[in-house]
Amino acid sequence: MPTRRPAEAGAALVTVLILVAVLTVIGVAMVDLVLTEIGIAYTGEDAVAAQYIAEGGVARGLFELDQNAGWAGVTDTLGDGQYQVTVTASGLIRSIESVGTRNAGRQALNAAVKVLPRFMLDSIVGNTTVLLGSGAPGLTVENAFPNDAAVAVHANNRLGAATAATINPAGAVVVGAVTANGPIAGIACATWPWPCDPAAALSRFPRLDMDSADPNSYRNRAIATIDPADGLNLYFRGGAANSRCTAAGWNFNARETQRCWDRYVNSRGGILGTGIASPLYYVEFNADERTQYTISTQTITFRSARRANNGGGSTTLTILRPAGLVANDVMVAAIAVRGGSTTGITPPAGWSLVPGGTNPIDNGTTLRLAVYYKVATASEPANYTWTFSASRKASGGIQAYVNVDPGDPIDIALGQATPSSNFHSTPSVATTLDGTMLVASFAAATGNTSWVPQTPGLIERYEAQSTGGGNGTRTTSEGTEQLQASAGATGVKTSRVGRVAVGAAHIVALVPRRVTVDCLGLAPSARETLCLRSRPATDSNNNVIYALSVPDQVTGMIGAFRRAGGTTEGDIFVENLSLRTADYTHQSLLGYPALVAGGNVRLISSGAAAAPRTFEITGIVYAFAGMDNPGGGCVPPSPCADDLQGSAGTGIDIQHDANLVAVTLRGVVMSNGAILMRDGVANAGSIAVRYDAAVTDVLPGAFMPLSTGNVLLGVSWSSKD
Repeated sequence: MPTRRPAEAGAALVTVLILVAVLTVIGVAMVDLVLTEIGIAYTGEDAVAAQYIAEGGVARGLFELDQNAGWAGVTDTLGDGQYQVTVTASGLIRSIESVGTRNAGRQALNAAVKVLPRFMLDSIVGNTTVLLGSGAPGLTVENAFPNDAAVAVHANNRLGAATAATINPAGAVVVGAVTANGPIAGIACATWPWPCDPAAALSRFPRLDMDSADPNSYRNRAIATIDPADGLNLYFRGGAANSRCTAAGWNFNARETQRCWDRYVNSRGGILGTGIASPLYYVEFNADERTQYTISTQTITFRSARRANNGGGSTTLTILRPAGLVANDVMVAAIAVRGGSTTGITPPAGWSLVPGGTNPIDNGTTLRLAVYYKVATASEPANYTWTFSASRKASGGIQAYVNVDPGDPIDIALGQATPSSNFHSTPSVATTLDGTMLVASFAAATGNTSWVPQTPGLIERYEAQSTGGGNGTRTTSEGTEQLQASAGATGVKTSRVGRVAVGAAHIVALVPRRVTVDCLGLAPSARETLCLRSRPATDSNNNVIYALSVPDQVTGMIGAFRRAGGTTEGDIFVENLSLRTADYTHQSLLGYPALVAGGNVRLISSGAAAAPRTFEITGIVYAFAGMDNPGGGCVPPSPCADDLQGSAGTGIDIQHDANLVAVTLRGVVMSNGAILMRDGVANAGSIAVRYDAAVTDVLPGAFMPLSTGNVLLGVSWSSKD
């Protein structure tokens, strides 16, 4: 047999590589046939035979890796020779070395392939159902990868819907295979120019490690990742001690996670991830926290105060209206009366007990302190009368304030009985807002004395004392205030009375008048939803709060996630794209998804942009659709612990009607729930979803090849003697 030229050997190996796609479909029988033919046809000269035996080893390696990404090699016979195959793994790459020997002949061949889970060659993968296209054109989904294993659209139909995938050709141009584990509607599979299979196998849905205690969970990585621009981490959660939101100078409370995010984006001028190694932004809203937040725009100030006593005792206490009172001023009244728990109090019309903690406060049957509030109307009476269940000695006062939020005036309040002493103290409370006014009220079961505030900065606004009888039968009361600039612990407030007596003390934090900051297109009541702004954060009076809070260039992952008893929370909402004045470019090619949401990812836009704009994401877009449910019915050998089983909710919802805005998603769009993707009325806007090999080159760990059912992509080959 003549000696085979290297070019001929290479051509044979290229043929083997081309067979990969066929092998993944036909299986082991085809490989056996290839190896048998090689063994029969080439039994001549030892060196030539060794060449073909080595090629047989490469073919064996390709088949085994398709079945098991962890296959490490084998030594086996072929005809009257032998091949030794060794596989070395490096990330997605598998390097195959095959050494063929026959008698004195020896030949070594090397080949490299990329091993991918099948679903990573798809453009859109829904774990339940997929609906693409409306009545108007503008949506394009394509997978131009030259392999029948690549799919444009796949629907797992885990929950057994009547229709798994619906394609509306009038509104969606689909280039590539359409597969599903259930009926396909809208297109005719018999005439579809690419593969169309309503009985396709299920694709795996990996469960990402979002928030475990493992240092490599996404949350812990975000906590450990420092932005060198300010030395703070990339974990966003209002009020959390390990979040950047509570760092010095930030101090965002449990209602202000979105505000914390807006300020960060603003501080970076809308460019995120630059200069940060492996940037990963993890946003975790507090339970039921709203996207909408409030800004305190005015400082609470003191209006005036009134005080009164009922002399030697009666069934009422009357206090004059504070001077200068106007509509929407907020009044706080503190009533001290003898008899403690045995004395009932009826307030005047319109007055309510301050909520929170124990109120009224009883020091046994000796003294009762009750604290009330009222928002002033345009027609307040000249005075206010409190009525008691029996004739009692009483004293008290009213403090009135300007610029308190009339719709929600109370932030937090708490009171306590105080032991016999000259010193009486309120509890400490934790305010949740900046700029609150602390109103501290004190009472003691004594008379003929005075009060002196002991806490620095505590300002007295009135004192009042009942009269008649001995001092031990009277009451004395005091009203004070202190402005607290920042949210947080107030510390105790203490005042000294001249005579030793039992007493009571109460503190209430008044909320400053505020304006709201919304996400346009998202309901103000939306909970735990991260707004990716298309316009600067603006308040309800159209004042710009954070001028540069629109992200325009993002490198790395943005995730919104919170686990709650077997379900997950955290949505990502893209504000109306027609408002954008600059393009958006987002790339995540560092082993993280680009966007990942515990709930859903929504892009709902309408109107017309002022000029053509682009909105591009390169990376994986992944939504849990509100459920984190590994296992639950998958059948071995599938990796059940890491295979989500589908959610009844919607995970990806794109309704794009913004004229002149082109949306492009490069990579893989995956949802554990339904995927809805529609262009609206006919316009010059568009949506395109395209496979991008750059994304599959750097997969997150959870997306790495499986033990079974992979796709091999040829990378290189070489031969050596």
